[in-house]
Amino acid sequence: SLKRGTWIADYCRKRLDENGVLIKELTEVLGRFVFAAQAIEHIKPLLGPLYAWVAIMPPGAYVPLPGAVRILLRFLEFIFRSDDWRISGVVAEGVACRRGNFRADARAKGDIIEGGGWQIPDSGDPADSRWVSFTLNRDSAPWAYAAGEPFRSIAAIELYTTPITVMTLLGSNADGLLQLSNVTGDTDNQGNSFAVGRLLSTKFPLNIVLMELALQLHKRGMVLDLSWICLLYT
Repeated sequence: SLKRGTWIADYCRKRLDENGVLIKELTEVLGRFVFAAQAIEHIKPLLGPLYAWVAIMPPGAYVPLPGAVRILLRFLEFIFRSDDWRISGVVAEGVACRRGNFRADARAKGDIIEGGGWQIPDSGDPADSRWVSFTLNRDSAPWAYAAGEPFRSIAAIELYTTPITVMTLLGSNADGLLQLSNVTGDTDNQGNSFAVGRLLSTKFPLNIVLMELALQLHKRGMVLDLSWICLLYT
C-alpha cells in the first residue's frame, strides 16, 4: 500500500540523514522489506547485501553506514516514492516458447573474459538468429576480478550475459512497444537459474549482477524464466 511504501521510504531517508543505524533495528526493518518484496519482486536483489552486512555486525551496535549500504537505501527510497517503480504491474500471460527466447554464456580464459548471447528465431535455425558478444578485462569490469582470477567469479560473469542479452536483443521495437512480457532463457549454470528464480543472493559480485538484471526486466515489463540446460553425454 502507499502507506507502507511511504513508511519504508521515510525510514531509508532518516537513516541516510543520520548516516548511522542500530543493527538490531535494521534487522527488524528488513522483515518489512521482505514483506514488501512479496508484491514488488524487483527489490529482492537489493536486500541481499543488506542481509550480508547485518549478519556480520554485532546486533547491539550503532554504526555508520558504509557506502554500499547508503547507495542501496537511497535506491530503495527512490523506488518506494515512485509510482512507476513501486508497483509491479507485469503479469505473464500465455505459454512461453518451449525452446526459450535466448541463450547466453561466458568463459574466463586466463585474464580475459568473453561472453555473449543469441536470440532464438522462430525458425529455430541458429543461422537466422540475432546475437551479441563482448570481451571484458580488468579495466572495463573490475568487479569480475574481485576474487583474483576471473574464473573464481564465473557464476556472476555467466549471469552478466543475461542482462546484456535482454537489453540488446529483447528490448523495445521500433515503435517503442515492448516485444515480450514473458521471457524464457537458457543457461548451463544451474546455480544461476536458482538465483534468478529466487531473485536473491548475498554473494558478491553475483548479487550486483542480479540487481541489474531485476531492474532491467522491471523497466521493460518482462518476467524471466531462466532454465538450466543439462547436457548428457553417452
